[in-house]
Amino acid sequence: MKKFRKRGILTAGLHLLPFLILYIVSAIALQEVYLFKWMYDRWYLFIWLPAAILAYYSKYYESVSITMGCMVGIFLGQFLGDFLRNRNMHLITDVMSEEEKAGLYAHHGFIIWLITFLIVTFLGIIMGHMKRRKFHEKRDCM
Repeated sequence: MKKFRKRGILTAGLHLLPFLILYIVSAIALQEVYLFKWMYDRWYLFIWLPAAILAYYSKYYESVSITMGCMVGIFLGQFLGDFLRNRNMHLITDVMSEEEKAGLYAHHGFIIWLITFLIVTFLGIIMGHMKRRKFHEKRDCM
């Protein structure tokens, strides 16, 4: 039991490491970057908590998918959101209403992050379920 607890704490800590590194980098160098500042101000929406809990209970696929989904989503959301915003800003003309201009100024980084996070997390849950199912089928055959 003690060995399980020690290993669980170690793996949970390893799964927290990317969040901690990104949190520190966001605090020091990325305060002017939209999505990084937004996530930093909200403690990365406490997404690190379920990732650590799942890692502690040996649900590695699920934990890694949460971590990777968040990390990939943040970078993809920020840079793709910047690209889309810059492209849309070139479409603004003087004859547009303020509402149309505001829509073109919008940064879609959060939506891109959310979609990426949900897809990667969903795939990780499916992979973890399939892996456990295959393991139990093998064990039952013996």
